[in-house]
Amino acid sequence: MANKTKGIKIIHIFLPFIILIFALYSFVITITVFFNSTSESIITEMDKAALCNRHVSDLQSRNSKLSETSAAFIDTPVIPPYSANPMAPASARHINETPITQYVLELSDDTKEPSLLLEELKKYNPKAETLALIEEAVDSMYKMNEAQYHAIYLAQEYTKRKGTNLESALNAIIKDAVPEYTLTVDEKAKTDEELLEAADDCITGETYNGYKSTVSENLRKVLQSINESSTKKQSNLQFNVKMLRGFLWSSILLLFIINIIFVIIIGKSLVLPVVKFAKKIDDNQRLESTSNLYEANRLVNAYNALLDRHMEFENDLKEVAEMDALTGLPNRYCYNEFLKNQTLDGRSVCVFLFDINNLKYVNDTFGHNKGDELIKSASECIKECFLDEEKKNCYRIGGDEFVAILDNIYEEDIEKLLTRFKVQQEVKNVSIAVGYSYSKNVLSIGYEKLIIDADQKMYENKNEMKKNLQEK
Repeated sequence: MANKTKGIKIIHIFLPFIILIFALYSFVITITVFFNSTSESIITEMDKAALCNRHVSDLQSRNSKLSETSAAFIDTPVIPPYSANPMAPASARHINETPITQYVLELSDDTKEPSLLLEELKKYNPKAETLALIEEAVDSMYKMNEAQYHAIYLAQEYTKRKGTNLESALNAIIKDAVPEYTLTVDEKAKTDEELLEAADDCITGETYNGYKSTVSENLRKVLQSINESSTKKQSNLQFNVKMLRGFLWSSILLLFIINIIFVIIIGKSLVLPVVKFAKKIDDNQRLESTSNLYEANRLVNAYNALLDRHMEFENDLKEVAEMDALTGLPNRYCYNEFLKNQTLDGRSVCVFLFDINNLKYVNDTFGHNKGDELIKSASECIKECFLDEEKKNCYRIGGDEFVAILDNIYEEDIEKLLTRFKVQQEVKNVSIAVGYSYSKNVLSIGYEKLIIDADQKMYENKNEMKKNLQEK
């Protein structure tokens, strides 16, 4: 059989496609590696720009916080007693600790100290003009700090005049945190109100605001420069990514097309034929191959040969298993299968049970050959009267017992059948006891009840026939 099978072997189709697909996958992997590397460079550049932006933001944030907290203290260095009595003793007064304490904490935050942040920004090699802007901003920040220190010491002088305990409390807070600032003789000679006005001018005056404006403007320009430089680098990297993405998608598209062609060839030559084979195998039909594949054609030849052998064996087996060899009627196995697989519905059904009279006497007196002839004659009577077009409703269920099941039958037709059956018995010279049970709706009673009733009537008929025979 192998020598007669025609077609292309599947390995001759698979091998070229596998080699081509492997080559394309290798190319895709290489492009992907370069793509990932470039993408990581973009992420690194973005992280770098983000970190620079954060350092600049830290400079802005630190400068803003110190300005606000120092201003809050200078505005109200001493909190009066709850009685609001200006003549209250010093023990009833206390310094405004909250803003000055916050100022000292922010000042001691070394991680955001301007010179340290400047050194961090230098690591990213900014342009010379950008670096100059940063250095000018940091210098202005330090000058703003000096103005804040000056204002704090002016406020401290004010607290000295309000009570020694206030001075001690303030010294304890700013000790080793705020650099010492020596007031001039003229400043110490100022009145209380003049001291506070001078302190306020230090952090709100034109000079201070000029430093503040320089810091704000320079840092804005620094952020703009850093972002522009980062954007340009990212743009170049993104162009490379775009090119790599183009190569990658082209390779994937080519790979996809090759896979589609491969799938179409395999589907048309192997999968679709196999699907058709499976359907025909389920229906026990012979296979017909339209494939050019050697393997598919060989499968067809092998299956058809097997099917031929199987059908021959199945026919022989079915005939032995389901048919009564003597009468040609379905046997008890078929009868049981019929009862097992019946679906009860609303149709009318009549069950007839038959029993051959005197079979044992004929077997014992004239031999089993004569007994077989009697059984054949009896089956012919039953077939003639009760067998339907499909010839599957009459069964031999025992040596001398038969069953006929008729559906969609009218009750008035039963007597006609029985009359005809009596005539046939006379023609065939046989005696058969019969009992039947009828239901207009088998769903309401079921086959089991009908069979029991028919069996009982059959034995009643058999006994009546014996009695009539004895009286004769």
